[in-house]
Amino acid sequence: MHSVVSESYYLGTHRAIEKLARTFSPDLIHAHFIYPDGVVAARIGKDLGLPVIITEHAPWNPWLVQYPRVRIKALAAAEYASRIIAVSRSLAKDIESFGVPVSKIAVIPNVIDESSFNLEGSKTSHDPGRLVFVGIVRRVKGLDVLLEALRILRDNGQVINLRIIGESFYESYARDLDEVQRLVVRLGLSGSVTFLGGMSAPEVAREIRQSAALVLPSRRETFGVVLAEALACGRPVIATRCGGPEDIVSEDVGVLVEPNDAPALAEGISRVLSSASSYDPAALNSHAIHRFGRDVVSAQIQRVYEETLAR
Repeated sequence: MHSVVSESYYLGTHRAIEKLARTFSPDLIHAHFIYPDGVVAARIGKDLGLPVIITEHAPWNPWLVQYPRVRIKALAAAEYASRIIAVSRSLAKDIESFGVPVSKIAVIPNVIDESSFNLEGSKTSHDPGRLVFVGIVRRVKGLDVLLEALRILRDNGQVINLRIIGESFYESYARDLDEVQRLVVRLGLSGSVTFLGGMSAPEVAREIRQSAALVLPSRRETFGVVLAEALACGRPVIATRCGGPEDIVSEDVGVLVEPNDAPALAEGISRVLSSASSYDPAALNSHAIHRFGRDVVSAQIQRVYEETLAR
């Protein structure tokens, strides 16, 4: 039923949006995700004679390949759009591979909520043996690889406590969560892994500050905003080379390892934790804010708006 979602979306929203547009005469429409939002935005843009900008957060491959009817609609919306904003360089290449001209694609990262993710309280004591993971609990996030890495570290005499923050609100995700929980038991890590469920942004920030580092062992990420949020909180990060993290993590702020490689991940975790005191929280925060802060990102979006309207 994927291909009919945009139809019901359009029918359920276009009259309200057209009525709203008459109250303040918008200059453009900015949608997030090519489907179904971008498809609907392009259709309403045509109705109102307005340019459309679409920010993409999700990979196009393989799902646009798997659903040809969705692909036809998505590529038509991309053709109408004045610009497509990709949140990382890897995602931009993915979009380009579907025939979208490079000249139409801008790379602008996701933004950090600086009111929550900051250095407030970062100088208080934290657990040097605690890692935190933040994200939806599903297989693509690589938690199974992380647990294998923790088992390797434990077998080498290094006991690390892992705090997992995140929910699984779809049925398939719930199955992934159950599998991860069973793997914890199977690997004998029950005393070292805590599942915290969903938390608010301030609560997540507090957990990050109380930990030595954040780890994101994903198999694929188009960005990985939790990495930038952890850096803004003054904590180093361990992540995989799976797309988006390459735009965020450098040797100055953490470690990148190959995905699906538990020994490499274990080595990366050990390296960051053993040198945690060498990471300056202020420098980590500066790295994040100067690249992903509100002022920086909004200025880039503003520039795309101005270029679009100038044409």
